[in-house]
Amino acid sequence: MRMVKATGFILLMTCICTSGAMAQVQNDKTAANTGFSATAEYALTAPVIDGDLSDAIWQDIIPITNFTQLWPEDGAPPTEDTEVRIAYDQNNLYFAFRFYDRNPELIRAKNLERGGRNNRDDHAYIGIDTYNDGRNA
Repeated sequence: MRMVKATGFILLMTCICTSGAMAQVQNDKTAANTGFSATAEYALTAPVIDGDLSDAIWQDIIPITNFTQLWPEDGAPPTEDTEVRIAYDQNNLYFAFRFYDRNPELIRAKNLERGGRNNRDDHAYIGIDTYNDGRNA
């Protein structure tokens, strides 16, 4: 299995107020509804946003790997491995993605414009329950 490395595996979400309470991505109530929760690690130093996951912060975070498919078979085990790491600092929330693919030549990445249609390209979604009510915001 070859790892596919490309710029953009790290998504930076700025202007999110983080605090100790925000460190836990989903609370116990939400975790009970979905069976899943994830915790962000505090970053003393912000990672470099360059698609390279060799920054010290990413090495110290245990990756989230327990994913299921949404499409084409909702709830099925994934066909490829994926790792996600989450960190935060005073002003930002950081996500690091590592996608593995046995056939990287088949990865679809045609949309290069901001706000363009992504439904035909390979992609990942981030859903954050900012109101702590069991819904994605």
